[in-house]
Amino acid sequence: DKVEASRFPYPNPDDNLEFSFITAAGGIVSSVNEMTRYLNAQIEKGDIGSGRVASEASFEKMQQLHIRRPDGYYGKYGYGYGLSITPDFFGHQLIGHGGSIAVSTAYMAFVPDLKAGVVMMGNCSGMDYAMIAESVLAILMGMDPVDVIPALVIRERMQRLTGSYEVYRGLERLKVVNRGGLLHLEVTSQRTERKTYTPLIPEDPTLASTDFYTSRNGLKSPVEFVVREDGSTDLFIGRYCYHKVD
Repeated sequence: DKVEASRFPYPNPDDNLEFSFITAAGGIVSSVNEMTRYLNAQIEKGDIGSGRVASEASFEKMQQLHIRRPDGYYGKYGYGYGLSITPDFFGHQLIGHGGSIAVSTAYMAFVPDLKAGVVMMGNCSGMDYAMIAESVLAILMGMDPVDVIPALVIRERMQRLTGSYEVYRGLERLKVVNRGGLLHLEVTSQRTERKTYTPLIPEDPTLASTDFYTSRNGLKSPVEFVVREDGSTDLFIGRYCYHKVD
């Protein structure tokens, strides 16, 4: 009937309304060692060696996909009971949960049939915790993350395309930059030095194709990158051909 707040790690919610929602969800203080024990309990479905914290059936229900969400990098994806469920992570079920609140980030992930798990904690928000955990699990499974983790593969493909471009003799210049996980054309006005950004929408979200387009006032305009074997890259926008210079 009443919320009783502790002084640590957050002040009284009545005095800090913007943090009032985290009393339970984000107010737990733990350590990597404690979370490792928790993961072991999940992997062993409630058996902690000295006893059982809940029935095996309860843990099985927690770790089943009950609510389907939009497909992720590995296809089918959704919620169990308080856990995210990826049925096919390189042929194995991946289970995880994470969160971020202003001053901290935490994430856990485990592959039950391999008895492998990862706990990650950070003292800031916005870290790529899922990508890091998936990379560690990929290494434990004998794979190179750079070759198999989709987020890393896409990041590398984007990196190849970012840089400065110009037409013949530098009469027109622009940059391709990564802003929030999406490539943009950055154009600087020679008169005001004001920068404008136009998003490049990929035809293939995985960037396996280098075909993009811009959209303005309902009109779709193609943008194409051509990457050659020698590493040189050209950018085609309308009738212009831009050469990558760095």
